[in-house]
Amino acid sequence: MNMRTKRYSTISLLALLLLSSCATGNGVDSEQGIKSEHFVIYAKEERPATIEKITYLLETKYAEIRAYFDMEIPVTKVYIYKNQREFQRQKYGFIADVLKLDWYIGDNIKDSVYLTSPDTNVKGHSYDGIINAVQHEFVHTVIYRINPKCKLWMNEGVALYFSNRDNDKSLLKKTNIPKLKIFETKNPIYFADNGGYQFADKFTEFFLKEYGKERLVKMIKAKKYSEISGINDVDLYDNWKNYLVKNYDN
Repeated sequence: MNMRTKRYSTISLLALLLLSSCATGNGVDSEQGIKSEHFVIYAKEERPATIEKITYLLETKYAEIRAYFDMEIPVTKVYIYKNQREFQRQKYGFIADVLKLDWYIGDNIKDSVYLTSPDTNVKGHSYDGIINAVQHEFVHTVIYRINPKCKLWMNEGVALYFSNRDNDKSLLKKTNIPKLKIFETKNPIYFADNGGYQFADKFTEFFLKEYGKERLVKMIKAKKYSEISGINDVDLYDNWKNYLVKNYDN
């Protein structure tokens, strides 16, 4: 990343943090919720077929995640917005209009899901790409219920692992492994710009194989990775890199 990009990332993050209080709320009439067994979907203008597919994807993922984590998950609210700008304003207010966050089409705010409508035209995103993101964001709400302060690396890694994983076995031939710094970053822009979305699920995969499910849940709750892995972060990072070379450099 060059210095100009670094400055932009820093300025963008500060803007997001300082001006997030300008967010406009959920922006959807709460009386228009469409209820399923475990979700309530709020949408101003959405095709019934799209709502039906979103409901199916959510209920399917609910069953999987409920069984895996063996926990009760309260009814989750899902808000769908007619375009990307309206969606982005829900978390970051009007500052979202001047930031170049083309990749940002879905999120969770605490235990609720927020999503750009799959029926709108979004540069760089397809209907299927947007609609499938709803499972990813739902997993984030579950992680929030487990630990509201879960580290970004683990939060995204687990959500990616249980939703929209990329199993490209030639990944290392196309992009570089993120630096150790990504383990601790709180900056979502740094995360996105430095391979976070390409590699975080690979860390979850590695950790599960090395340490098992019980320790993975503890990692979601942990303040320090070393408390669960039993080794320092440098050694954990090096072990993960070796795993990547062995499994994703084909």
